[in-house]
Amino acid sequence: MNLLDFAIEIGLEPKRASATHGGEYSSACPACGGVDRFRIWPNQQAKNCTGTYWCRKCGTRGDAIQFCKDFIGLGFRDASQKVGATISKLPYLRPVERQFVAPTLTPPSEKWSARSKDFVIWAHEQIWRFPDVIEQLKKRGIPPYGIKNYRIGYCDRNLWVNPLEFGIESDKKLLFPEGIVIPSIEPSGLVIRVKIRRKDRLPKYWVIRGGMNGLNIMGDMHRPVMTIVESELDAYALYYNCGDLLFAVAIGSNTKTPDNVTDYWAKRRKLLICHDNDEGGNTMSEKWQKLYPHAKSCPVPIEYGKDIGEAVEKGLDLNKWITSILN
Repeated sequence: MNLLDFAIEIGLEPKRASATHGGEYSSACPACGGVDRFRIWPNQQAKNCTGTYWCRKCGTRGDAIQFCKDFIGLGFRDASQKVGATISKLPYLRPVERQFVAPTLTPPSEKWSARSKDFVIWAHEQIWRFPDVIEQLKKRGIPPYGIKNYRIGYCDRNLWVNPLEFGIESDKKLLFPEGIVIPSIEPSGLVIRVKIRRKDRLPKYWVIRGGMNGLNIMGDMHRPVMTIVESELDAYALYYNCGDLLFAVAIGSNTKTPDNVTDYWAKRRKLLICHDNDEGGNTMSEKWQKLYPHAKSCPVPIEYGKDIGEAVEKGLDLNKWITSILN
């Protein structure tokens, strides 16, 4: 497998753009959501491996090892093994300090929002036909009332849709895979993002192309506490159980960085990083604490498992847990 394969693995759809460096491919950016400014050179030789990438919009760049760390969530050793690099021969590279600039949110087209709203309504109606999915969400801390409130839905089969219906010019159809539909809806009712938690498939979360870039915010941003979690379902569970105390931000991947809106509120609120109890979660916590020194690392108690979803299943009272942290 090469860097192009890794890009396809996380749901990107790279297209050959030129023959530069043995083949240049363009796709949406997994970091900022830019439509076609992400460049992949799978055959370009880097210092420690083959394959490089660069986004002309947000500036994120690196080699195949860095791609596996940033977008697949692997640690350095696993990423090096995945791309075939020999760790014992890799030199120590002193980290370079970079000025962080939060990418600006770009809203989706009106056509995309309108068509996505139709899909969200349909999927929300479908979910009540699947009691096993309702029970799955309930175990994760999202009861039926939360499902209704957040318009969570279910797509019961893989749907391939003409991208022109969503205002996207592309020769590849849009995939709406089978799984739990997680919309991001503005207070006005505007659908700005759609993500699907796939059923027994990788990548686990599938982002519908054409939506707004950035992170998903659940709740009233005027609450005094802002919590950062990895998955949308964990954010919903946290907000449903503790919405009087906080609002939640789902970053979708432990490697994601804040957008300009998230950055604004993170600087003005008490900040809790509720990361997973694993290597990727620790990396996420370190990154956010470096950006916001006032942030506090708050993984769920290790005896309750890896993340918020597992902790709820094992009996953790989220409200009491958050209250104890704040006190």
